[in-house]
Amino acid sequence: SMPMSRIKVIEHHQTHAAAAYYLSPFQGRGEKVLVITLDGSGDGLSGTASIVGEDGQWQRVRAISTFDSLGIVYSRVTQMLGMKPWEHEYKLMGMAPYAHKGDALRCLKILKSYLELTDDGLGLKNKTRLWGNRLLVQMYKDFMGHRFDAVAAGVQLFHEEVVVKLVRNWIEKTGALGIISASGRYGGTFAHKDIAFEFASWISVEFKLYLIKEFQRLKEEESIRKNLDWDIKRNLAKINYRIHTDAIKKHLIPDKISIEDKNIIYATEADLLNLALFGMTAKEWKEKNTELDGNLRDYADVSQLVCLSNLENLNANFIKEKIDKLKRLEKLNEIAIEQMTILVSNNAIEKLK
Repeated sequence: SMPMSRIKVIEHHQTHAAAAYYLSPFQGRGEKVLVITLDGSGDGLSGTASIVGEDGQWQRVRAISTFDSLGIVYSRVTQMLGMKPWEHEYKLMGMAPYAHKGDALRCLKILKSYLELTDDGLGLKNKTRLWGNRLLVQMYKDFMGHRFDAVAAGVQLFHEEVVVKLVRNWIEKTGALGIISASGRYGGTFAHKDIAFEFASWISVEFKLYLIKEFQRLKEEESIRKNLDWDIKRNLAKINYRIHTDAIKKHLIPDKISIEDKNIIYATEADLLNLALFGMTAKEWKEKNTELDGNLRDYADVSQLVCLSNLENLNANFIKEKIDKLKRLEKLNEIAIEQMTILVSNNAIEKLK
């Protein structure tokens, strides 16, 4: 029922810039303000630089095309690793700290061949002349054999390095005296600390050192407090574990059974999955591999653990449907063969190994 005369369509990056500026402490102070936007793509652009004058009037002084997008590079790496582009970039940020530095730097070198700053240092330039799926295909070739965490760390380092240099160059050109950041739809993937550290050096090197040390102290405290630990194989193994054990508890374990008997039932169902996927029980594996520590699943590859996670969920449903054990084993084995055939030929899964 709203009349069209009241509706105004605003360009994508102008909207981002306005949201950052008008909600910042710099708005309305009668000072010249620099506003930079960077994202994947919007209305044909992936970035802008604007000056808001002392009179509050906007002037866009630079626009970066979608073809030269930094965000496109990040999103294609996300897609290459088998995750959802434009949404799961935060997962790469989470994986990045776990990479070996040397491996990450090798990935960074590859990414630098894709995109660089323009000659004046105030824009971005696509060096490959590739875009979209063509860029994705090139990435599959370039990153073959590189670990998933190294790729994540490489793209994060690349992102931070480019953004810091770009912002620093614009600060030098305009003499900006403050900085503010604002997220987009999915929260954004930022180089917050790096930009803050660079900006701190404009105040003094002592302040920059203090800021770095304080940030490091806070992160160390957080790490100790949360006992941060991340292992992709263990996380994959845990995905549907609770669903599976809850189904066993509800449908297979009778009332007033001893803890020992409960454990036997749980172990039996775990071995049902082992037989379906690996063709042997945990005990049989141990007898054949006496020199190895751990258990059968500790030595499974990522493809097998992805399949195992799926089988746990399916077996939970089969248990609820009261399908007998032998029939469940047959169905799970058929599904395991089908899924492993798909997974071993999936390039995205291969990148996780």
